[in-house]
Amino acid sequence: MKQTLKLLTMGILAGAVFTLLRAPQAHAASITVSTDTHPSACTLDEAIENINDGAQTNSDCAETGAYGTDDTINLPSGTVTLTADLPQITESVTITGAGMGETIIDGDGQWAGVNVDLASGNFALADITVTAFKDNAALINDAEIVTVSRVEVDGTGVADSMGFIRGLAIASDTVYDNTINISDMYIHGFDIDASGIQVLAVGYSGQSETNLTVDRVTIARIRNTGLSQAAIFGAASGTVNGSEQFTANVSNITVADVTSVTSMVLGIGVVNFNGVSLPAPVLNLTNATVDNIAIPASMPANIPVVAAIAAAQNDGDVARSQLNASNVIISNSSGSTINCGTLDIGPIVGGAGVGMATLTSNGGNMSDDNSTCKDSFTQPTDQNNVSNLASFLAPLADNGGYVPTMALLQGSPAIDAGVTVAGLTTDARLVARPQGTAFDSGAYESPYSKAITTATTASLANTGQSITAYILIALTTLTLGSALLLTRKFKS
Repeated sequence: MKQTLKLLTMGILAGAVFTLLRAPQAHAASITVSTDTHPSACTLDEAIENINDGAQTNSDCAETGAYGTDDTINLPSGTVTLTADLPQITESVTITGAGMGETIIDGDGQWAGVNVDLASGNFALADITVTAFKDNAALINDAEIVTVSRVEVDGTGVADSMGFIRGLAIASDTVYDNTINISDMYIHGFDIDASGIQVLAVGYSGQSETNLTVDRVTIARIRNTGLSQAAIFGAASGTVNGSEQFTANVSNITVADVTSVTSMVLGIGVVNFNGVSLPAPVLNLTNATVDNIAIPASMPANIPVVAAIAAAQNDGDVARSQLNASNVIISNSSGSTINCGTLDIGPIVGGAGVGMATLTSNGGNMSDDNSTCKDSFTQPTDQNNVSNLASFLAPLADNGGYVPTMALLQGSPAIDAGVTVAGLTTDARLVARPQGTAFDSGAYESPYSKAITTATTASLANTGQSITAYILIALTTLTLGSALLLTRKFKS
């Protein structure tokens, strides 16, 4: 059981080797590398080596400016086809391209993508598409500040050497605070036969405060034979006791068409697996559209599509996780999935403590079933049993902005059904909110007015008996699959 818990902890987030912070230098170098349409002598791997060394180790790559703490690698439009795994990045750097679909890093189905492991410092990735990679598109450990913007991860042609694939994975095991900003990101098109896939995963396991902001992200068309996790955020710690806090503010996110052939699926979740009592990781989920999450009906369990999960290892310890939902749409779940749930999986993994996972509504949430979310979606503006919810969602399409979205069709019960969210002024397309008399629920803000009535298809939130019939074998599959995410750090 201890080994199971260790694997479980591995599956939620990776720690990193702690080293001393280094004094920053007030310098910055810039290197431009070769692509197929803008050829030059300087290759991407050579530029990374120069950044790591802080010197012109590869004379093909001539820098502009002096090496320091704000160095930049510029990729013009075109494709960089890898011939080996990219070198691990160990120094602060920004890698920027000409735009999603304009600059492409192609792993050729056999080479890993961006791999970052910092003792301290910052990392940024922008305006790039990563495709046909092996194992990981982008693996980022221990950066103090991470910024990922306007990045596409295309799962076409990916390969795995470890049985597990990750799109974007970020983790930290440090004593300094972490700030992570992810925006305008599109991860899609995986059709694989792997033990597991984690499309977007962020976690911590240290004595620090982590603040994560995710805005305008779409995850879609993910098919795997084994475990599929679309977006998972949280914490794990086996021995460290401190005041660390993980807060994730996730808005304008679409998760659609995520399936497994033989195993479990998680749409969006917050997790906490701890051996000591630590603050609860908090996920504030706002204006999300979660549609068509499916696992085989033959699976002997009901696994929640949107979930808060916790487990505590030691007797007397309490592991908490908190998911606060506003303006969330959950529809068209099928097979053995259910729309909402909270799980204490301690007894399953041999934990002697208490897992206290909480899913709380701040209003404006909508579910198309009448059983699994009703204990959580209890605000007057929440609606359960909205049976026609999915039929008023248009297919995923380019509706403007950087990421595709699912438009609310005219007459959708989600139009003007949301609550006002302080600080949220746009939808996933950067269109202003609200367009009508109130916020719409979901990631897309419709130009249409509120439907005349939805009384025949929806019921206002009500309380009732929570669903607790989670079958042991299925939950074990979920947690062990999660375990593959993290060892003491993400493994490349």
